[in-house]
Amino acid sequence: MSLLHNSNAPSSDACLSRSSTSTSDSSALRQRGVHEASTDDDSSVFTVIGDLDSTPSAMDSQTDLSGSLEQDVSEARLRQIYDEEEIERFLYLFSAYVTEVRIPLAPSVSTEQINTELLASRSSSSLRLPVLPKPPPLPPRPFTRVSEQAISSTPLPPPLPPRPVELSWSEQIALKYILPMLPPVSQPPPPFALKRLQLTSQRLFLAVVPPYQAFFLSMAKLALWKNPQRSGLYCGGFWVLWLYDFLLPALIVRILWEMLNRRFFPYPTLQTLQMRRKDSERAREFGESIQERLSASSIGPKDIFQLFKSYKSAAKSKLKSVAKDFDATPSGNDTCEDETATVLDEDSQEEKDIKRDLLNLLNSLADIHERIKNIFMWRRPAVSKKYAVILAIVLFCTLIIPAQYLAKLIYGTCGILFWHAVPVMAALPPAARARLPAPLSDAPTDADYAIEVIAQRIAKGEEIRPPRNRKHRSSSARASEIDLVATESFNASSSKSQLQTNDGVDWKKWGARVAQGKSLLGEGKQLLSPGQVLRDVPSPHRLLNLTPTPLQGEDVHTYPAHHTSSPGLITLTATTLYFTALTSQQAKLIIPCENLCGVKKTGLMKGLLITWIDGEKGRGREMEEKFHWVGNRDELFARLLGPDGARWMRI
Repeated sequence: MSLLHNSNAPSSDACLSRSSTSTSDSSALRQRGVHEASTDDDSSVFTVIGDLDSTPSAMDSQTDLSGSLEQDVSEARLRQIYDEEEIERFLYLFSAYVTEVRIPLAPSVSTEQINTELLASRSSSSLRLPVLPKPPPLPPRPFTRVSEQAISSTPLPPPLPPRPVELSWSEQIALKYILPMLPPVSQPPPPFALKRLQLTSQRLFLAVVPPYQAFFLSMAKLALWKNPQRSGLYCGGFWVLWLYDFLLPALIVRILWEMLNRRFFPYPTLQTLQMRRKDSERAREFGESIQERLSASSIGPKDIFQLFKSYKSAAKSKLKSVAKDFDATPSGNDTCEDETATVLDEDSQEEKDIKRDLLNLLNSLADIHERIKNIFMWRRPAVSKKYAVILAIVLFCTLIIPAQYLAKLIYGTCGILFWHAVPVMAALPPAARARLPAPLSDAPTDADYAIEVIAQRIAKGEEIRPPRNRKHRSSSARASEIDLVATESFNASSSKSQLQTNDGVDWKKWGARVAQGKSLLGEGKQLLSPGQVLRDVPSPHRLLNLTPTPLQGEDVHTYPAHHTSSPGLITLTATTLYFTALTSQQAKLIIPCENLCGVKKTGLMKGLLITWIDGEKGRGREMEEKFHWVGNRDELFARLLGPDGARWMRI
């Protein structure tokens, strides 16, 4: 019954103030490149996802947004704080989770390939008699003539082809209707790593602990009558709805109201913003504690002793022959090997597969929760509108259909899924089952939405990271102090973000200085050799490459980088990527952005691997350009996606 109650619902005065300010600030907020977001109400079961803000925490210098200061923080300032934190959160998600993107290529699967794959899976899964080994050929009979041996060695006729196996009705349905509609082959899940486990644990913590903890605590308070007035109200409402068969419609109305409330009142209250910061800090500490526990026990005094012991035994074994070692091996050697095994030994392939599958399962759970949250927060308005219409239709059906028919309809749906849908899914080969779309796949995860936010900012010509401007002092000294501390905390969290390097170097500024130096060097060579001025006039690409200023009428960004051939400068425009070596005045590498087909972060030195097609779009051969190091790699990675970030597939 707590689904019918929203303990953090705004009052009528707060709702009026929100509605009056939302119309005036909506256009300005949309220019920031962020969709409307919504409040995180911890008392509702449908707001089961907390927002992920797992940046190196700003809670150490975070603003003290206590409830007593609510009257001193203006609504516009609260919205600005929320928008800035949303952008910071999405930039961190993009930097942490998006490490490789590719343009999906839809493979053409023929009917013969589908039949072969299905028949192979059927033959491998069906019961068969054991195949006996073929007996060796008999030796020739003694005292036989050569002519008889020649006659007996004549080839036998080829065996008859195997009888075709009849497909069941479930396999026929899977062959004709399911396999052709499946999406392209997805990439296998990444291998297990402690960093991936840390990020996944943070996401799963925010998806499970804060919302479900608040929900079950609320249920416990209702059941134990901690607040008799509230429990009595919910108890009476429950039995009235039960008496008139309105429990299911009331549940759907609660879900639909939550969606519409987040649509019309997308901004959180001060208390919600403060709780979200605390939950983000708890998630960050939880992920770090898991990584510390798993990495701290990787090597210890006992492991060092076992390593030294194994080294001594290996040195002694070199003095003995291999045959004697195998002959003198006692029967209990297996236990000795198990005792001397340490955590430094490599895991077997089976253990690696189990770890990878468990990590993939945790990621899938976090993705489902994030998709549900983004549906309620209207990240993609078309998708949220579709589910809202579906809920409205279901609500209308539950109101007009009697309860006994609703029960039969629900039981019949469960029977169809169990008796008919499951055999069809089981008839699919394992490779095809891996291509089945995830639940709610049309809704974005937080990482997918981060790509969309960055693409929107690039399309509008805005900086990926919003500038931090200090606000003017207000009449209230307390509000001014809040603004000052908030701005400093945001600058601290911004400086710690992964979109910047750890040394705090402004690579964009240094890239522009290198470009200006190369331009001045080229002009100096022309002045020293006046007879070659006409021959050394730079081409448009060279001029753009040497002087990346706004005078060309095009948005130009420069990044120092180290290619596999030589160090140099990357110049990125809206249509082309150039790379110029430090010792050259001509662009060594010119890649049209429309020919890009893959971008991947590599190495510990912030490297980048760019895959592109040399030639016309989709007709040339695939090339790879590797950069061992790129200054401000995350920003370049984000800008390479371009304004149309939806065409890229995250891997």
